[in-house]
Amino acid sequence: MDEDWNLRVKRGLGPLRFGMTSESCEPLAGPYGNVTSDRPIVQTDMEDMYRHWVETLGEDEARKAMEIIAAANLDMRPRHLQLLETGVHMTFLDGVLEDIMVEERAKKLHVDGREFFGAGFADALRYLQDLNSELPFVDDVDCYFRVIEVTAFGFIRFAETSREILFDGSPRGSEAAGFSVGWRDTPRNLEEDFSGRRQFDLRLLSTA
Repeated sequence: MDEDWNLRVKRGLGPLRFGMTSESCEPLAGPYGNVTSDRPIVQTDMEDMYRHWVETLGEDEARKAMEIIAAANLDMRPRHLQLLETGVHMTFLDGVLEDIMVEERAKKLHVDGREFFGAGFADALRYLQDLNSELPFVDDVDCYFRVIEVTAFGFIRFAETSREILFDGSPRGSEAAGFSVGWRDTPRNLEEDFSGRRQFDLRLLSTA
């Protein structure tokens, strides 16, 4: 397996490391292609958000919505996003690499030799579960490994008849499937409440 495409839990991707500056990442990002988009991510100002919701929802509902956002303690700091032609997304906070996401078209992505976007994807997710030291949280079609801060998007679905949770065995490469993997070395939200979430043992799941 290509080491440039090895997902390194809590560390980065191949030679890229979380905490590196964008200038340090640039000479190491050659295997992932040219930059196709380089833009700031500006979070909506809370006052502007409240005014918009008052106009669309009314004052009472807008106040309730703002209370939910405040309780979630969301990080609203501006960030910078670079998209590379192979489907790698790099997010920078204060000029340093904070988050990586890789789209399904990056077929070489693997974790210690276990591929994500091919026939062995279930083995890759089960391996992440072992590294995670607790069962992952399954939310709709996504699977979140809280301890190691990895999220696999689109890999889970419910069976149409039994509502049993399964691995999604859709043909890889389908744009509709929308598979991707994102990871970081810091909690995505320090105040996130998991008390109402369900955890599942991926070793017990079959492929749909």
